[in-house]
Amino acid sequence: MNLINVPKQVNTPAGIDVTIYVACIDDIVTDPWITMDTAGDALQNLVRTDPASDITFIDPLTQGFATIQALIPNKSGFENVLEGDAGSKTDTNSLSVILKGMSADVLGFKEFVKNREMIVLFKEKCGGDTYLLGEPCSPVQISEGGANTGAAAGDSKETTLTFYTEGSILKIYQGAINLLP
Repeated sequence: MNLINVPKQVNTPAGIDVTIYVACIDDIVTDPWITMDTAGDALQNLVRTDPASDITFIDPLTQGFATIQALIPNKSGFENVLEGDAGSKTDTNSLSVILKGMSADVLGFKEFVKNREMIVLFKEKCGGDTYLLGEPCSPVQISEGGANTGAAAGDSKETTLTFYTEGSILKIYQGAINLLP
């Protein structure tokens, strides 16, 4: 593949949308494939899933993406870091989310996912791309998390989770988001 020019990027607000989607790897029967077309937008095709390639579940009547809508705006975000020696670089990816409060639903979600292998979908703030974090060979796990009540008047009551994976950079997901029934 020949290198191509990278066009000027459009400025969008920092951060992610207040909704993320989480699914357990064990529930997934097919994962999306990458379009390896080297013509035209070759660099984009290295990270975009095929639009006709959806993540499908073993039992679509009982399985799908859980929707997490409790994120605090302007406090959650994604970071990618390229690590390793020359010739053996790998990507590490972390999605840090801060959820409102310490309700039974929030704490129950934290308990459920703390040792599971997952994939996560999230969107840029203001309607940008949908990103796929994790894949069967490199699933997402929780690397750290906690909850606090705050100490003084005006402090936030919040639960923090960091989803982490290493291997390849996240992908731009173009398929359907099949939600839990």
